Amino acid sequence: MTADTFSKGDEPIPSAFVKQMIHDSACPVILTPESFERIDNIVFCYDGGRASLFAIKQFAYLFPQLRSQRVKVISLASEPPQPAEQARLTRWLGYHYSDVEWIAQGAKAAEALFHYLLKKRDDFVVMGSYGHGLLTSFFEPDYETGTIHTTSLPIFIAHS
Repeated sequence: MTADTFSKGDEPIPSAFVKQMIHDSACPVILTPESFERIDNIVFCYDGGRASLFAIKQFAYLFPQLRSQRVKVISLASEPPQPAEQARLTRWLGYHYSDVEWIAQGAKAAEALFHYLLKKRDDFVVMGSYGHGLLTSFFEPDYETGTIHTTSLPIFIAHS
């Protein structure tokens, strides 16, 4: 029996059980690696939508003890946020965190995000709605070796 499926057979990563649990959850979910030592950065995935903003707010309200962590907001929208929108979110984040940085990723945001985070070891990823497939980019098949690349980072997911 594997920890992520509760079944005896082999299933793809993420398993159907994990996908369904995340999709049907009415509360935030944290996917974690088997071991995790510390948090250097909190990475907020922001696409300008209600779900990503909801996830950011839920995380800040649920984990006030992480106020001293650096925050990186990765813009996943194909267009960068309007300056007024970015300023509003930066101001709100400033009430909860002391060090906030924006990183624009552009049109291939999910792929760029995965490759950015693949190099990271001590970040905590926060994202909104599971439905648009961003989470599946964290489980990328390598067709040459037949293995699945996964990040070793905790991922906080909240639905609005």
